[in-house]
Parts: sequence; C-alpha cells; structure tokens
Amino acid sequence: MDKLKLAVLGVLALVSIYILTPFFDAIFFGLITAYALKILVNRLGKRINKKFVGLILSIVIVVTVFGGIYFIVTRASLVTLEIITLSERASEAIEAFLITYELEALSEYVNQVFIYLEDNMRNLIFRVVSQVHLIFFNALIFFIVLFFSYRDGEKAYDIFMSILEEANKEDRKFVTEIIDYVEQLIKDVFVIYGTYSIITMIIAAIGFYFIGMIFLGHPLPFFWLWAIGAGLAAFFRGFTSAVFLIPIIFYYFVMGESWFAFWLTLFGIFFLAIIPEAFILPYLGASKIDESYLIFLLGFMSGVLVFGVKGLILGPVILITFKHIIQEQLGLID
Repeated sequence: MDKLKLAVLGVLALVSIYILTPFFDAIFFGLITAYALKILVNRLGKRINKKFVGLILSIVIVVTVFGGIYFIVTRASLVTLEIITLSERASEAIEAFLITYELEALSEYVNQVFIYLEDNMRNLIFRVVSQVHLIFFNALIFFIVLFFSYRDGEKAYDIFMSILEEANKEDRKFVTEIIDYVEQLIKDVFVIYGTYSIITMIIAAIGFYFIGMIFLGHPLPFFWLWAIGAGLAAFFRGFTSAVFLIPIIFYYFVMGESWFAFWLTLFGIFFLAIIPEAFILPYLGASKIDESYLIFLLGFMSGVLVFGVKGLILGPVILITFKHIIQEQLGLID
C-alpha cells in the first residue's frame, strides 16, 4: 500500500473516530453484549434449543433497554415530586431532631443542603428527559451494533485472522497468543463480576428479609427487588451495594423507623461493602484469574477514571494484559 492510500485511510479513520465519539458507549456495550450473548447461547444451547435461547435472551435485552427508557420518560415528573416530598419530610424530621438536642443553629445549614439537593436532582431528571432523543438514538446504535456483531462477529474474526496470516511467524504467534489471552480474560472478568453480583444479591436478600422481620414485623417490602438492585450495583463496580441502600435507609429514617434504618446501615456497611470488597471479590479474582487483587483493583479504578463506564471491563483487561505482555511475552520482569 503506497503512502498516499495509507494517509487517506489514516485521515478517514480519524474522522470516523471523531464522528463516533459521542456514541462510543453504545458501540462498546453493543459489542460486549453481542459477545456475552454468543457465549450464553452456545453454552445454554447445549441443553436447550439455540434458537429458543437466543430468542428469549433477545427479548430480555429489548425489554430491559426500552423498558428503562419508557420508565425514564413517563415517570420523570412523578419521581421529581416524590423526591421533593421526601426531602421536605426529611428536612422536618432532622430539624425536629436538632431542636430536641438544642442544635437549632445547624437547622439553617440543613435546610440549605436539602434545597441544594432538590435543585440538583430536579435539574438532573429534567436534563435526562430533555435528551431522550439522544437516548433513543444511542439505543438504536446499540441494537444495530449488537445485531451485526452477533451475526457477523465470527466472519469479522476470520477476516482479521486471514490478514494476520500475512505477517511473519513470530508476529503472528505473538498476536494470536495475546488475542487468546484477552478473550479468556474477558470471560473470566465477566464470570467474576457475575458471581460476585449473585453472592451479594443473596446476602442482601437474606439481610433485608430478617432485619425487616425483626424490626418491622415483616420483610422489607419488595425485598427481593431491592436485593436484585444491590446485586446489579455490585456488578457495576462504580456503585457499591451499600451506597445503593442510602435512599432506603433515608426513607425509613424520615418515616420514624430509626432502629430499622440503623441496623440496615450497619448491615450495608459490613455485609454489603466491607466483607464483599475485602474478602469475597479478592478470593474470586485470585482463584479465577490467578492475579493479584491489587492489580485487579487498580485496573478497575484507573479504567473507570479514563474510560468511564466502559472501564468496568476495559480497565482490568488492559492492565492485566499489559502486565502479561511485559512478564510472559517480553520477560522484562520476574
């Protein structure tokens, strides 16, 4: 390929990247979802009909995406009113608490904090609703990428490997080994996050049930739904399950169930934050990837800072792969 063609291709690539930058998240998650869907269909298809499994999983994905968009669009005003009502009740409850303990001087600061939070939450909700057309467009791109990646992903991989065949033997061997390593690493990361999420969900369900029975006389309403939310929060590593509990704890504190809110707080701190983060996740990471938890944690943190939500997957994969290349492929460190 002459220099002119190479330069033209380079310019076109840069322009394409610039145009697609706002939609990188949709493209990335479309590719990841197609990859995960392919794995699930192949594994479940050994026991059940592949077409049936693919159809069910596709319906689940479509319902989840468009159901979330529908909820955002139709419930925005209701959520805003509920936030304002809850904020007013919380402000009154905390103000009464401060007066009881002769801390009236702090009440003005508390009121200002709640006004600030109300304004920010209201602006956030309205900003999301005003950009609903972009949400739909990103959803469309997500499904287009998902469809073609799922259908033609193997063909694209075969084309890439055929191009790689033209490289010399050493380069071909190096690239092939790295591709195999990264592919297995992505699978392992998904398995780790998925297992961690399920374990956290089970712990949350047990805690929500029994703490509710002890202090409310009945389980936390929809405890299974909140447990699923805690599991999802654990999967998306930027939001720990303990942080997920804050609105629930806040609500019951405002409603006068102080002991329930107190024990739910302790449960969240110890059983949904400290123990999972300090023991369960390191054990899963070390046993599955055979890698230091510090490397895994640094990969996650740096990935989120650099890539945003995409860093949940990209961060650990890039850092561990980089370490593997230096240590195993190049032999620069022991």
